Amino acid sequence: MDQRLTTVEEHVGIMPEHEAELQALRAKLMDLEDRSRRDNVRFFGIPEQKEGTDIKAFLKILLPELTGLTFSPPLGFQRVQRIGPPHSISSGRPCPVIA
Repeated sequence: MDQRLTTVEEHVGIMPEHEAELQALRAKLMDLEDRSRRDNVRFFGIPEQKEGTDIKAFLKILLPELTGLTFSPPLGFQRVQRIGPPHSISSGRPCPVIA
């Protein structure tokens, strides 16, 4: 019985250290998530389903056409996706694209 009580006391004594480490890791995770969002670009008004199956390739073609600029090196996106659930074509307001 004494051994079990000692073990429980040791575990309880370590809990504040683990809680502090957990809080530090949560803060670090939030900071990293915030930093990753800084590099995102949002595009509004691109009709849904116009991009076909590859929205990344579609943006690489669309942006030079819209801006009249030549990008050197070519545009490189890590990830491109629409934000939110798909809207119907008849609703008139497509979901934004984030790249």
